[in-house]
Amino acid sequence: MLGVLKKMNGPVAAVFARESALGNEAEDVLGNLMASQIGEAAGWDGLGMRSTGAPGGGTKDGLIGVGEGLRTFGHGGGPGGPGRGYGRRAGALGLRHASAPEVTLVAAGVRGALDKEIIRRIVRRHINEVKYCYEQELTKLPSLAGRIVVQFMIAGNGQVLTSVLQSSTMRSARVESCTVEAVRRWSFPQPAGGGLVTVSYPFSLSPAGS
Repeated sequence: MLGVLKKMNGPVAAVFARESALGNEAEDVLGNLMASQIGEAAGWDGLGMRSTGAPGGGTKDGLIGVGEGLRTFGHGGGPGGPGRGYGRRAGALGLRHASAPEVTLVAAGVRGALDKEIIRRIVRRHINEVKYCYEQELTKLPSLAGRIVVQFMIAGNGQVLTSVLQSSTMRSARVESCTVEAVRRWSFPQPAGGGLVTVSYPFSLSPAGS
């Protein structure tokens, strides 16, 4: 049956023809979506990226290589082998290592029946909250640094009753108020006998590596 259909002239026979269904302009339509076709885009196996191999110089199915066609800064993968980054070795984009700002805990003043070391341990547990307050402004003022002293009162149930700014050299109201509010949310072990405990806690804040 298939043999009979192939011998027929007309639309049915065209289904079995070797010509492209897109007609004589198939090469212009497909471009270089398939590398075996001649199109405007460079590359091998399609998608118009430079180099040879799997699509556009990629080394694995589904990947597109960049070859030597991107002319940005960095070490390129052009003639001479692959390199790090992008471009034709016209420069180098240095590797950036993110680093967190430094928050140093200084000896605290404590009045009441709660051990200093216990208080220090709880403060260290929440130190990222203080870092967050500092980092928000450090992105705007990279040289911002100083020392904040927060005075807070711990109730008999371990909750912080009050938290106020005792002193500061930070010169940033946002860092100061954010830190004070963070301390207000902290919880501590219950003081012996259920009495009140007053704490003056200094935080020394500085950019990383300073």
